[in-house]
Amino acid sequence: MVASFRLTTRTATQHQLLRDDMPTKIVKKITEGQSLSEDFVSQIVPVGPYVDNIAFNVEVKDVSDNTGVFTVEHRIVKDLLRFSAWAKLCLSFDPKIESKDQVFLIYLNQAPIGELRVVFTVPGGGDGTCDIWFSGRDV
Repeated sequence: MVASFRLTTRTATQHQLLRDDMPTKIVKKITEGQSLSEDFVSQIVPVGPYVDNIAFNVEVKDVSDNTGVFTVEHRIVKDLLRFSAWAKLCLSFDPKIESKDQVFLIYLNQAPIGELRVVFTVPGGGDGTCDIWFSGRDV
C-alpha cells in the first residue's frame, strides 16, 4: 500500500484564522536592573479569567553576598476602588538567593483572578541586581 499526501496552500487569511484560534502568549518584563540591596515590590500584573500557565522568570546577577527571598502575592480586585489586601501565595518553596548568580522560574498553573506581584525581602542588605519577566497564556 502506498501512502499519498496532498499538499495544500493556505492564504494569509486562512493562516490568520488558524492563529486566531490558538492561545495568545503574554510576555512582559516587570523589573529591569532592580537592586537587591533592599526590599522591593515588582510592578503589578493583572490576571484575568482567561490567563493560564503563569510564570515569573527571575534572573539574579552580580551577587556575591545576598540571601534574600522572593515571594509572590495576590489580591482580588473588584474595581479601582474595591480590592482585597495582598496575600502571600503558598508556593512549594520560596526562591532564596544563595550568594551567587541564579535564575528562578516561579510557575503558577491556574492562578486566581486578580493581581499578582513579586516581593523581595533581604535580611540585613546584600548586593546584586535582578530582572523579572512575566509570561502567561491567554486562552
